Order: sequence, then C-alpha cells, then structure tokens
Amino acid sequence: MAWTTVPAAGAKLRGGILSDLFTEVRPKSARKASDTARNTTATRTADPDLTLTLPAGTWEGTAVMIVSSAANAAGDFSWELAWTGTATVTMSGWALDGSITDLTSATINAGAATTVDTTSPTGNQNAGCTLYKCVAVTYFTIALTTAGSVTLNWAQEASNGNNTTLHAGSSIRVQRLES
Repeated sequence: MAWTTVPAAGAKLRGGILSDLFTEVRPKSARKASDTARNTTATRTADPDLTLTLPAGTWEGTAVMIVSSAANAAGDFSWELAWTGTATVTMSGWALDGSITDLTSATINAGAATTVDTTSPTGNQNAGCTLYKCVAVTYFTIALTTAGSVTLNWAQEASNGNNTTLHAGSSIRVQRLES
C-alpha cells in the first residue's frame, strides 16, 4: 500500500483522501471475546480470534496473552507469530508469572529479541504459568514486502491432559510505521 498523497496547499481535500489518511494511521487490532482451551497438544495452531490482515509496510505491534494452566505447570504455554507473504520480523517476549488477582508476588521472565528471516515464518517463545494465571507479552516489528496476515499460534509447550487456556481479553495490536 502506497502512502496517500496529500493535495498541494489551496487544493481541495476530497473525502476519499481524508478517509485514506485515517485508515493509514489507525492501529489495527484483534481481541479475544471468549476463552479458548487446548490440551494434549504441543502443536501450535492459529488462535481463532487473533489474526490481522495487513497491507505491505512496516508495522510494530504487541500481543498480550492472558493464560491459565489447569496443571499450573511451568512451561505450559508456547506461542509464535506466523505470517503469510514475505516479511522480516524481530520479536521479543516477557512473561509475568503471578496471580492476576493478587500481584503482590510475581516473577518476570524475559526473552531476548530474536530476528526471524523471511524463509521461516514463525517466531516461537514459551512461558510457564506456575500460578492460576499469567500474562505473556510479545513486542514485535514486521516488515511485510507483500500484503499478508499475522496470526498468533499457540499450544502447550509440553503436551498434557490438563487444559491450557488463552483467555478473553487477550489481544494483538499493530501500528503502521512511517516508511
């Protein structure tokens, strides 16, 4: 998507141009309306609610994941960003391992920034929820050379029979950067 050309000073600004300008700068987001539970799988698959379709360009974004594990098992959540099209992605992640209702005690686990090349369209990170719920956050930049979509894929890190749940309110949000 090319940036919209603004008319010269004194020229009329048509409604279509103004609409295009708002579309270019408005953040895009997807938010979970209901919980999704998975068990007995370590194969990461697309979340049914967390996909964004993007035009070509450079975007920065965050994915916020509210997770619980029936097993309260460390390492019970594994996620990745997956995309279509040709892109270069840099991402880093953090997990706040603590009770959502009582944050008087928590551990922050941080992952280093990882650059993912265009031939491997995923970037995987793991987090453990050793208490009832934890919050995992990923910050990423994605440079799409062609239009495509960005999806949050996830599963249990180690397959077990207990539910690992990605809760309503989890989200993915991007903002286009100037190119």
